[in-house]
Amino acid sequence: MSALCRRADKLIAQSTGLKAEEVHCLVGLYLDDPHCVKNLCQLLNLSASRTSRILRSLENNGLVVRTVHPSDHRMGTITLTWTGTETAEHVLQVAEDVGREILGSVPPQVESLLSRFIAFSH
Repeated sequence: MSALCRRADKLIAQSTGLKAEEVHCLVGLYLDDPHCVKNLCQLLNLSASRTSRILRSLENNGLVVRTVHPSDHRMGTITLTWTGTETAEHVLQVAEDVGREILGSVPPQVESLLSRFIAFSH
């Protein structure tokens, strides 16, 4: 299973040119839309300075736009660009494909248990 996860990371890196932390940030913005750096830091469990460096890289690649609040520069918002949205959707598709591949290699008994667990958790 870890080999499949490494394969997913490699496929995502090759197709997007992004590092793992950048991918996590991009997908976090796509799925949770935290709007500000403080919320994004909490979501990613990273420091403000590390998150800002990641955002700068994503911004330089045209994947996000940061808008600074007029009266408080710490209160700016983060928005995915169209390209950022497309990239996040691509990443999620690759992850889903690898997930299907993982489940395809699971013995039927385990698949049955997983299905019951998922049904129970909803």
